[in-house]
Amino acid sequence: MSFVRSARNAGVERLESRFLARISSSGLCDDASTSQLYAVTRKRLRDFCLSFPGAVEEFPFGPETHVYKARGKIFAISAMASPLKVSLKCDPDLADDLRRSYPDVAPGYHLNKRHWNTVTCNASVPDHLVRDMIEDSYDLVTKR
Repeated sequence: MSFVRSARNAGVERLESRFLARISSSGLCDDASTSQLYAVTRKRLRDFCLSFPGAVEEFPFGPETHVYKARGKIFAISAMASPLKVSLKCDPDLADDLRRSYPDVAPGYHLNKRHWNTVTCNASVPDHLVRDMIEDSYDLVTKR
């Protein structure tokens, strides 16, 4: 693997290794690669977003668009349609790495393309990575 490709994927690998360490130490799963146990569904997406301290769900764009906020700032937006998509805030350098690594991670739909990604939740993007991206998005809006 070339140095350029290695550097490009470093951000994605950091996300994946952070998740694997966290899931292994939590005792939730013996094998973190069995993502079917933790598949991202509409209900699980909603529950996970609301599990963060201070997270709230609002509907400023109508009843079909779920907006998740913390400290008054948006960290996730999902229309909960099929296919399930979620827009997440992301570090600009990591956002580019994720887009290059996964075809179903695209620049944020109707959002600042530098800071937002829209992720289609399907088999091409590992479910654990979607959850990690949600957590990172939450962290970005709640850091001081």
